[in-house]
Amino acid sequence: MWIRKAQRDIQKGVDSPMPTQLVSNEEFIPRRQSKEQKHVEHLIGEISARNSTRLGMDRRAFMASPMGLATCFLASNKVFGANFDVDEAETTEAAASAEK
Repeated sequence: MWIRKAQRDIQKGVDSPMPTQLVSNEEFIPRRQSKEQKHVEHLIGEISARNSTRLGMDRRAFMASPMGLATCFLASNKVFGANFDVDEAETTEAAASAEK
């Protein structure tokens, strides 16, 4: 049985605009989430909770903003290395990501 990403996220309490594990094309069953992917997922939750509270936003609105996507890229960089051109300021200042 196939589970939509949004449904899985709700069940796990994850609110991320970026998949943190392989997703299915509905032809093949994807591999399980790796330790590194779980760590990225954890960091996204941790950073987004801290920053959304600091900015006075609810987490869902924060994650729907450009700052939320920057948070996902930053978390991925912390685990997998600098693959995305993102600065920590972009996770708390909407204008910082608008500059790029």
